[in-house]
Amino acid sequence: MRGKILLSLLFLLASCRTSTPPRSAAALATLEIYLSPWGATVTVDGTPKGETPLTLTLPSGTYRVRVEKEGYEPFERELTLDQEETLRGELKDIAPPTLSLSSLPAQVEEGTQLEIRLTAWDNEGVKRLELLIDEAIVYESPGDSLFYLWDTSSVPGEHLVLGRAYDEEGNVEQIEAEVVITGVEMATVTPTTIPTVTPQPTPPAAQVTVQETELTIPSYPYEAYLREAFDSEYGIPYLWLDRAAYESASHTLVPKSFKAIILENEYLRLTIVPELGGRIYRCLFKPTGQNLFYENSVLKPSHWGPLSREENWWLAAGGMEWAFPTDEHGYEWGTPWEYSIGYKEGGITLSLWDTETDRLRVKIDISLLPGRAYFTLKPHIENPTSREARYQFWSNALLTLGSKSVSPETRFIYPTSQVIVHGSGDPSLPQVGETMSWPIYEERDMSWYGNWANHLGLFIPQPSRDFVGAYNHETDLGVARIFPRQEAPGVKLFAMGSGFPDTDTYTDDGSQYFEIWGGATPTFWEYTTLAPGEAKEWVEYWYPFWGTGGLDFANRRAALNLDVREGMVVLGVVTTSLERDTVSLLLDGQEIHRETITISPAQPYRREIPIGASGSFILRLLGPGGECIAQYEE
Repeated sequence: MRGKILLSLLFLLASCRTSTPPRSAAALATLEIYLSPWGATVTVDGTPKGETPLTLTLPSGTYRVRVEKEGYEPFERELTLDQEETLRGELKDIAPPTLSLSSLPAQVEEGTQLEIRLTAWDNEGVKRLELLIDEAIVYESPGDSLFYLWDTSSVPGEHLVLGRAYDEEGNVEQIEAEVVITGVEMATVTPTTIPTVTPQPTPPAAQVTVQETELTIPSYPYEAYLREAFDSEYGIPYLWLDRAAYESASHTLVPKSFKAIILENEYLRLTIVPELGGRIYRCLFKPTGQNLFYENSVLKPSHWGPLSREENWWLAAGGMEWAFPTDEHGYEWGTPWEYSIGYKEGGITLSLWDTETDRLRVKIDISLLPGRAYFTLKPHIENPTSREARYQFWSNALLTLGSKSVSPETRFIYPTSQVIVHGSGDPSLPQVGETMSWPIYEERDMSWYGNWANHLGLFIPQPSRDFVGAYNHETDLGVARIFPRQEAPGVKLFAMGSGFPDTDTYTDDGSQYFEIWGGATPTFWEYTTLAPGEAKEWVEYWYPFWGTGGLDFANRRAALNLDVREGMVVLGVVTTSLERDTVSLLLDGQEIHRETITISPAQPYRREIPIGASGSFILRLLGPGGECIAQYEE
């Protein structure tokens, strides 16, 4: 008995010596994954965890992380997580573009003008297109659209037409077709001996299309701190930010999804986000593959707007927004708008409106036509109430013209000799409410962004022309706004300048933009009114263009540029549709150059004309009947 008791005590003692003390809970680690493109699938040890951008909280340890998306080379790495780890970068694009060649006849008579179109699509954008005939490059075009008019005179025989598309990573796709051109000696060619050409799908350029999709933007969690208030003057509820509460909380970027509407023709792809104030978020210029607008990498509430600094939450999201019914971005730029889609004359109109309640309200019609490189805006402001209502309405386009941030080589084309300063961070310039000569102020050419030292806002008090614009000489991309200055006299320019210290107010990547404003009143200090039941509307045209080397004149059909240099004149002309026009240059009233050309948004005209004398130059673009389409006088 004593032996059994002793054995039991020994066993109990051994158990006490070898037992492991209780373990504390495993430490947690944070893994942030910012590998673009957004929407890539993330798996950890083979288990799906979500899509990029993604923040994961995991127990400390070693994991195998894989990020993948169709068309990209997968990323895979073994990571040992301790506290915080961040993966940044881009998945490598390995998918070649998809390329379409317009259907060509298998056989044509010598002398026929053959229209050849190449259109390409790519997950990361098309860098350039090449057109080859019999292995010789005959035309190159940046972007995803190419048009070439092939004169088949004096080239009888069999020919190979080859198109190539390149994306930014160097992935290549090509497509080909054979064409037989019959001359006198080729008259006996039997059609049955000609190789069959597989018809290619009609490119989307042939019509305007519309689709609904989803857009994801990394966003700060500002929505939880928005509060509702009411402006009795306009009868409008609005949202304000409880900034004290927002700034006292910790913030982590989260992906925020929005419904997006895409309007597209052969030249433009417009992305509109109804839930973000009905803005045009993106304008892709397909001939060059460039985005006209600024596109912020995040949604981050700034302290700018019509309210107090402690209440404002304006988002510099990018694109084109609508400021209504008061100044400084208004109340409506960030609220959800309703929309409807209409079809007319082969085009599509997307109508967006802020409300249907009984108060001052606004509707925007955005229209896209086939074969046109412009989109039209028709603001419609109406007062359905029983009392007179005052208001402001402005469109505000945030732009970089094909680059991530504003290039110093950007030039602002505002046809005026005097401007009014709205605000300035440059003490060497006139201040708020003061006038300033334009574009030269005290031997400083303010039309070039590289000469801006800090932020500056300018109004044109009395526009003398019906257009304004800008041109980025680094990216060779411009923008023109064509508007009726009697109905919409408001013209404003805003940019930040190289010394602007506050970019982290609205973005995380240090990028800048400039703004082209157009409105119903001359300045932010003036209001207009609508009587009970009254409405006001107008139509304006916006378009990107390239290859002209600058901008001197624009209307809805064409943009012109004329540079006079020592011993030569450089001409730049581009149209908003495919045309067969004549370029004419006059010196002191005498024509010194005339050329009839095929010209289009994808195929601008650029020529250097030697000159032996100086004088007064006139550049004209004439239509097939000799009518003047556009004219600029130096």
